[in-house]
Amino acid sequence: MPNRSTTHGLSPKVTIDIHPFQDETLLFASFQRAKKAHAYNAFAVYLPPQYIRPEDTTAYEIGLRTPLFNGTTRLNLAGFYYRIKDLQTQYVSLISGGALAFENAPLATSKGVDFDITSELFPETIEGFAVSLNGAYLDAKFGSYPNAAGYDPQTGLFSPNNDFSGNRQTRTPKFSGTIAFTKLWTLGNNEVELGADYYRNTGFFYSASNDPNYEQSGYGLLGAFLRYEFVPWKVQVRTYGKNLLNKTYTQGVISTDFGGVFSIAAPREFGVTLSWKF
Repeated sequence: MPNRSTTHGLSPKVTIDIHPFQDETLLFASFQRAKKAHAYNAFAVYLPPQYIRPEDTTAYEIGLRTPLFNGTTRLNLAGFYYRIKDLQTQYVSLISGGALAFENAPLATSKGVDFDITSELFPETIEGFAVSLNGAYLDAKFGSYPNAAGYDPQTGLFSPNNDFSGNRQTRTPKFSGTIAFTKLWTLGNNEVELGADYYRNTGFFYSASNDPNYEQSGYGLLGAFLRYEFVPWKVQVRTYGKNLLNKTYTQGVISTDFGGVFSIAAPREFGVTLSWKF
């Protein structure tokens, strides 16, 4: 292990943009390299610092941005592939030093598609009525991850020699996305806007072992808002509601030798905001 180290790297990005038609349609492709600096497990209580290798990412992306239906709809669509060498992962265990520690997964890949669509609905009959839809399909796995530190899903015991190759990466749902509807009324110098949205997450693992004891199952969140603005003064009042169905879900977890310590996300919430732009 080097007592000192410096991470050097060249992170180029190459992008090709093509405008094939006489409108705002854009086709693009990009290639990028990125590097995350090395680290040390310097917070171990009773073990010597362990050297963590730099993380190297190679990213490819292709996509499309285009107006549709006489400009009433906009579509953004992209496909991507990331190849990550020496991905830096983390874990906590008393028998591995007693604090948060990092290690390298030799190879990991992420590939998928993300999109967003914004469209006016029935523009000839209903003014100011729109829908937006966005989401991402993601396949993020450890291609090679032998000798991995973690907890055995059967015994719950910590060991440094697991094989997590082929497992899903942490915090990577197969799908997540939001659909939202808004309606805007303009009444002289006044604007009134009403909206509702629904977010869906298919669930993910907090642990590289894909242990179901450290899994967040799929959930959905419903929200809504009502906004009033007096346009000449730029004064706005907004009331909102979040997690209206009062779903219980987690926003984080710490895996320890004694089990998981989960952080619960906010329950149903209501609020009012007042803003003035000047």
